[in-house]
Amino acid sequence: MALVLALALTLPLSLTAWPGWATAETGTAVLEESSLATPTKTQPDASAVPSETVSRFVNAYLEVVKLIESREASLQSAETDTESRQMQQEIQAEAVALIQSHDLTLQAYWELLGLANSDPEFRERVLAQIEEAGL
Repeated sequence: MALVLALALTLPLSLTAWPGWATAETGTAVLEESSLATPTKTQPDASAVPSETVSRFVNAYLEVVKLIESREASLQSAETDTESRQMQQEIQAEAVALIQSHDLTLQAYWELLGLANSDPEFRERVLAQIEEAGL
């Protein structure tokens, strides 16, 4: 179970490998054909992140993971680059909507995801809430 949880925390990072995953100043995703987005380099202090924010992040994270997993097979079976890019755009838009539905900006989501991957204490807080969700 711990291995599944550890792997799951890195799954949304694969979004950064999709061409065009970028962040507009408004915190929404936009498609830019020649760029790859990277999560922001600044991270909040793990001890300063309120429990309510962690809960919102975990809920958004779990929904994004579920979205990606549900679309992975169809994305891999795309017959053309155009079809693949279209599917990626749709998934990205849905992921952004899911994140924003939890009152998080895309930038805040990336910061918290980065923190979960780099700070052992924060990672434990996130994993504890994921385990409480029954995953």
